[in-house]
Amino acid sequence: MDGTYAAGTRAAKPRPVLSVSQPISLVVTDLDGTLWDRDGRVHELTLHALQELDRRGIPVLAATGRRPASARQLMVANRVLLPAVVFDGSLGKDFATGATFHRTAFAPPDAAAVLEALQQIDLEPCVNIDRELRDAVVGRNPATHPAHVRFITPTVCWTMPTMNASSLPGVCFLAPVYRQSISTISRAQWTCSPPFQESIGSAWE
Repeated sequence: MDGTYAAGTRAAKPRPVLSVSQPISLVVTDLDGTLWDRDGRVHELTLHALQELDRRGIPVLAATGRRPASARQLMVANRVLLPAVVFDGSLGKDFATGATFHRTAFAPPDAAAVLEALQQIDLEPCVNIDRELRDAVVGRNPATHPAHVRFITPTVCWTMPTMNASSLPGVCFLAPVYRQSISTISRAQWTCSPPFQESIGSAWE
């Protein structure tokens, strides 16, 4: 009866999710709060589990919304270099070898159109590119919360002079753009007029 049992009956023993007939071919893990704790530390038991998976020849893939620079920084600190899908799925990097195994970037005109639509409603995003140490490009008036800008500053490319671009839209034609992001904005910013969804829609027409 799907989780409900009549009085006096014994609950059926749940079936295991995995069995010998279902070998594990890949383990996928999130990073924050999963592979490592809120302080960015990988627990000893987790390290033992990774070693056992490696001994059995079972690959481990990280999947995260983090940027590659910040993900790699904590992996290096914990001596755990895993392949990872970063930028919310648009880029795949093997941090042990440096190889890129997946790319899905904006076409430059599309990246510029999305950026223009956001700027028209006073929302200037951080533009994410694939650079080993600095993969977030920030313009003159980022809508991202100042605390977030301070947090990402060690891995930020400022549009001038680092990217040799006079403005943020110029970046879209200098390097592949994998994501445009804004972190921790106010409700007033989000509900400004014209509606955010309408502006984004017009950018894709």
